[in-house]
Amino acid sequence: MTWNRRLCSRLAALFLLAAALPAASNAATLTRYPWVNLVTTYSALIAWQTDVPTDSSKVHYSTDTVTWQTQAEYVTTADHAVTLSGLNPDLTYFYRVVSGTDTLTTGDDFFNTAPFTGLSFSFLAFGDIGQATADQMAVAAQIDPLLSSFAILTGDIIYNAGEAANFTPQYFDIYRPTLSRIPFYTALGNHDIATANGQPYLDAFYLPSNNPAATERYYSFDYSNAHFVCLEVVAENTTPSAAMLTWLDQDLSASFKRWKFVFFHVPAYSNSGGHGGDATIAAALEPIFLVRGVDAVFQGHNHFYTRTYPLDGGVPVNTGDEPDYINPSGPVWITTGGGGRALYAIAAPTSIEAYAASVYHFVYASIHDNVLTLTAIDKDGVAFDTSTITKTDATDVRAPGSGPARFALGSARPNPTRGMTNLSFTLDRAAPTRVMIVDVAGRLVRTLVSRSLQAGPHAASWDGRDERGRDAPAGIYFAVVRSGERRATSRIALLR
Repeated sequence: MTWNRRLCSRLAALFLLAAALPAASNAATLTRYPWVNLVTTYSALIAWQTDVPTDSSKVHYSTDTVTWQTQAEYVTTADHAVTLSGLNPDLTYFYRVVSGTDTLTTGDDFFNTAPFTGLSFSFLAFGDIGQATADQMAVAAQIDPLLSSFAILTGDIIYNAGEAANFTPQYFDIYRPTLSRIPFYTALGNHDIATANGQPYLDAFYLPSNNPAATERYYSFDYSNAHFVCLEVVAENTTPSAAMLTWLDQDLSASFKRWKFVFFHVPAYSNSGGHGGDATIAAALEPIFLVRGVDAVFQGHNHFYTRTYPLDGGVPVNTGDEPDYINPSGPVWITTGGGGRALYAIAAPTSIEAYAASVYHFVYASIHDNVLTLTAIDKDGVAFDTSTITKTDATDVRAPGSGPARFALGSARPNPTRGMTNLSFTLDRAAPTRVMIVDVAGRLVRTLVSRSLQAGPHAASWDGRDERGRDAPAGIYFAVVRSGERRATSRIALLR
């Protein structure tokens, strides 16, 4: 009895002590899977969300999954964001996230830091996405395997009104595997500002804020040899803000990148179906784009796809070069609003349109040296429109009759191809020459020619196989001709 009374007394004391101690916190659970933001050559921001606040946010990261480093933020929060700094350019980093004492991911997720300027890369463009429709999910499934460097979104991220509660099911959950690897740079749409003037959008995303107002509503960023500008253009028949236009002109003029792109929501030039184009917006933006050398403009709002000819003052130029332009005199305007919301019908094409289709889609853009390739791909993975823009140096072109034909590489034919495609190229002088097929990352796939050639026309063929005779996977490739110090490239879309 004495022993039992002592035991009961001790148990009672322990119970009272436990009751007096703070309750142990529950284990944190992910409510938004980690996603990658603001990737540069030397840094990246990893964000995630948990169901309960924790007293710290940590990211373990590694280039080899063996030796892990840690960066942390010691703030009690359920919205976690950790910036990884001191990274190296053009490398793959694996990472896992820890909230408090809970390790929430396995370390299989990864991202790539940005390369130095001049290296090849690809990006995605699409918009008008968010209602968790089957079509949105189908487009997302086609996007994920491409392993592009990042995506730009042309607005209307969340329907019907940019509500905070819809961001996880209609955006973060749907693009989860892609968001864990590459950043999405978003533009505001008219639906996104319907709740609190877009505050849920601003709360959900981590975007640049390099304008005088220090706002994420419009911004710019660089990647390799390209400069990107995101604008807030959300109201039809309305001139964008004067402050933003002043910043836009200054920002573009300050960039010396070879390629310049702009993206926003309400289109200036588009097919007349749906909302059509907008003369007021065109009048405000186009003069700046022309003076500052913008190459392509990506727009949303109309739930279909259109691509204009290069435009100068609203007038088509270089139309004879369609679809492969060399030094066009104005930007190409692309409407890419077929990301998942119900489609609009296409109206009869106007003189400015090179291609129009009412189809769920995204745009796959790749830059390889001086060649930009724009490929529109539907929700079934079929490339239905492809065009190129090539920027040549003055030394690449010779006047007719001044000597041998200019150094040049023609477009592959057929293109797209399911196997064999033929290349024609011209040398302006005799020189050791290599003709190669490389992928979008610049990696060698196949050497077609490696010997000295005389000046004049030449030809080569590629059967869609790599150096070992294996079928190369479907995707975008480049034919590269190197002759002496000269170099030219041409895009090839390989289908399977």
